[in-house]
Amino acid sequence: MGRRGPAPTPSKLNELRGNPGKRKKHAEPEPAAAGIECPDWLDLEAKQLWERVAPELSRLGLLTVVDLMAFEGICQSYRRWREAERSVTATAAAGGLPMAVSQGLEGMARERFRLFLKSAAEFGFTPASRSRVTATPPKPEDPFEDFAGLKGIDGGKSS
Repeated sequence: MGRRGPAPTPSKLNELRGNPGKRKKHAEPEPAAAGIECPDWLDLEAKQLWERVAPELSRLGLLTVVDLMAFEGICQSYRRWREAERSVTATAAAGGLPMAVSQGLEGMARERFRLFLKSAAEFGFTPASRSRVTATPPKPEDPFEDFAGLKGIDGGKSS
């Protein structure tokens, strides 16, 4: 039996939203940021989505090494939805097909779009899911931060 209640919000999204519930942060693993190399096996439309969206997700810290498979699935889901929509358009343009066939194609397109949106919302693709995210730019890295507490051998005093 599955867990009860809504799925927990990923910590990174909660952080970007400003922790609206003011709940205590859990100790959660922080996977390494992913390289945004597009996999060769993706189809053309899936690759186009990857190239448009992956750099921004990576910049926001929402695309990490462990998220790559989910994002690949989203890209393929996008391609399948677009393919289904093209079938609907081509069928309507051809005319003369039975109503059941055209309605079946439209239903398939709707279902593929629903599946795409459901998974894409996990990454903040929709206006509603994005409206809950307050992206704050990351702090610039200070190259001298590691040395901030260090002083010279004589305690920082010059002779």
